Amino acid sequence: MMSLRRQSALLFWLAALTLTAVIAVLGWSAVDVQSQTTQNESAQATASGVSHFRFLILETALYRETRTLQQWESSVKSFRTLLSERSYTDDQENGLREQVRVNLDVMVKQYARLTGPGAVALGHLQKDGEAVERTASTVSALYQTTQDMLDESFELVRLNQADIEVSHNRAAVTLLISIAALMALTFTYHQINRRRVLAPIAELQKGTEQVLNGDLSYQLDMKIGNELGLLGRTFDRMTLQLGQSYAALETENAERRKAQDNLEASVVQLASQGEALAHARLELQTIIDHLPALVAYWDASLHNRFANAAHLEWIGVTPQQMQGQHNRSLCSPESYGIIEPYLHSALRGNTETFERQIVSPAGQVRQALTTFLPDVVDGAVVGVYGFSSDITPLRQAQAGQAEALATMEQ
Repeated sequence: MMSLRRQSALLFWLAALTLTAVIAVLGWSAVDVQSQTTQNESAQATASGVSHFRFLILETALYRETRTLQQWESSVKSFRTLLSERSYTDDQENGLREQVRVNLDVMVKQYARLTGPGAVALGHLQKDGEAVERTASTVSALYQTTQDMLDESFELVRLNQADIEVSHNRAAVTLLISIAALMALTFTYHQINRRRVLAPIAELQKGTEQVLNGDLSYQLDMKIGNELGLLGRTFDRMTLQLGQSYAALETENAERRKAQDNLEASVVQLASQGEALAHARLELQTIIDHLPALVAYWDASLHNRFANAAHLEWIGVTPQQMQGQHNRSLCSPESYGIIEPYLHSALRGNTETFERQIVSPAGQVRQALTTFLPDVVDGAVVGVYGFSSDITPLRQAQAGQAEALATMEQ
């Protein structure tokens, strides 16, 4: 099985090798064209140099000026350098270059006779006919030598131009072959990618849509040997298992719907019971609020959780204001110092009953009989019930009775 990673790596290296080969061939073609162009420029420079020699020969033959002789020596030196530094890829071209060099040596020797003793300047209209004839003969020999050099130089130019044309054609063919190779590689990659990647992905997408539409029996049946094929086979197993699970869920949902119906009936029943309980609680609250006594409940941390309406008259605080308040914050430090031991005793599970005085915000003093009753749940005290009744009339009656008895005894 060729995985997608191996497939991608193989295609990558194939593309890299092809591109490297294309770049190398194109680079070689460019170098070849540049080399032929340089050789052609050298051949043209050779022809131009020979033409310049002809001009100097004519100027020397006519005037024999020192400036011309200096230019000749400089030109010969430059021309020799040009011939020694330039080489050609073709043997025929190198042979022509060697022939030009040989003719250069011949031309230099002939030019030496033109400037040597006995030579005259044709432009001075010398009377010595023999000298004039000798100079003219030397000039004619020089022109023949330079003509041979020009023929050889022009042949070099022609051959190099032909080489440039061949190089250009070779580069064009190489470029076309490279483009064709890249196109073939691109087409191959596209075909492989379409068959082994795009088509399986499209099939997976179609299968996903079928599952989304509720068709859990749809199977991809992929035969390709890569990760997508493995994914397709996994998809087939998944849809099969989903179908089985869906059937089981349908059965379970039917049972749950039945249980839900039963639960809703129970909720309706509980709601009716809750309404009755709420009504009973309201009645109980009404009764407690009309009691001429204090009724309250304190949790294990002595924070208020319930109080009746009598607290407003006795201590000036509404039941709503008492909710969540600590017992200490609802009475004076002196009062809290009296009741604190009884509260903590009740939290330990003891029922405590004692008398105390409660002064209302209006200044009314009540003699109260207070009882703290522990709230025990599963053996643990979770809070304290507090009950305080006004026994002021009782204590006043008892005081009056005691006073009357004392009077009678006197």
